[in-house]
Parts: sequence; structure tokens; C-alpha cells
Amino acid sequence: MMFGGLILLIVLVYILYHTSDNQTINLGNKNSSNEKSAIQMLNERYANGDIQEEEYIRKKELLSK
Repeated sequence: MMFGGLILLIVLVYILYHTSDNQTINLGNKNSSNEKSAIQMLNERYANGDIQEEEYIRKKELLSK
């Protein structure tokens, strides 16, 4: 009887693991899809007119390095 409970627990953990789309916990990873990259933010600032073309080009070159 105890062995059946253990198998059930293992099966449940397996199902939960594979139905979570194999997502990992984000522990400070800056490349998360929920966060904008620096180049995306720079492009938005330029498109909104927050920065001038010269500053945009300079910062884009720095980010490309």
C-alpha cells in the first residue's frame, strides 16, 4: 500500500514538472522575455523623441560592443 502512494507521488511530480512548460525560476536573469532589452528601450526612447539622433547613434554603438 505504501509503495502505491510513492508511485502516485512520483507520477504527480512528473506531470506537474512537464506541464509547467519547463519554465525555470528567474533568479535575477536579465534576459527574461518579460523584461525589455537595453536596445529595445533605446529604440523606444528615440522613437518617442526623448533622445536626439546623435545620442541614439552613440548609445547604440556602445550597446553593440
